[in-house]
Amino acid sequence: MRVLPNCSVGASPAPASKRIIGPALLIAACAFVSAPAGAANTAFLGPLEIVFEDTGTGLFAGAQAGDPFFGQFTFGDTAAEAFETTLEPTEAGWEFLSQSVSLSNGVNAVSGSESFVTIQDNFALDEDEAGLVSLLLGTIVAEGTLADSYAVSGLEAGAFEAGDDEELVFNGILFEVIYLSLDTSLINGLAYDPTPPGLDEVDAAIYTIIEGDSEGNVVFQALGLVETTVIPIPAAAWLFGSALGLLGLLRRRFA
Repeated sequence: MRVLPNCSVGASPAPASKRIIGPALLIAACAFVSAPAGAANTAFLGPLEIVFEDTGTGLFAGAQAGDPFFGQFTFGDTAAEAFETTLEPTEAGWEFLSQSVSLSNGVNAVSGSESFVTIQDNFALDEDEAGLVSLLLGTIVAEGTLADSYAVSGLEAGAFEAGDDEELVFNGILFEVIYLSLDTSLINGLAYDPTPPGLDEVDAAIYTIIEGDSEGNVVFQALGLVETTVIPIPAAAWLFGSALGLLGLLRRRFA
């Protein structure tokens, strides 16, 4: 699972270091029903910052910097619930099926039932990752800098991934929220943890969206800044009408 996007960034986003915006707005505006037993969950809200690719044929074609996106994920409460687990020296990942994930910009929405949690402990930023983090933080971060990250991903129903290090997305959308810390005490070891870090615990909190066509060609790819999170959400199955109404309100706010 890709944790930081491999993109060439041509614009300088505003620093995202340690943002905190109260989650009360998101809780109050969204209606929900009971979550499945044993499900952990989280949600994010924030504006797009950079659109890397837009062929005009994707679901979110025409989305621009400043447009708000809302995403939510449910995933296993324990590692034992994972369908598949991967373990590398500085990274562990868990894939969960029969979950609820969704992403919306207030105009279009996707949903699915496959989610992933990826934890990285003391991993070295490569050149592209260091460049992206430097832009996000507004300061120079050198290649090889050690970092910790916690990521939760969702895959649109009918979409799938293929490839090794450079994963391709076919027939739909992969979206991910990533919490990154240059303080490597954030994560200690690769044991499963169903609770993402808070925004005040990390240096950058971003989300990424990538849509691929039937041949794996990228038709839309973008990165946004997380301004609000809810951890945990008291429910996993959001009533989308309320979420869309919230996005309409925040679309005006971010304009």
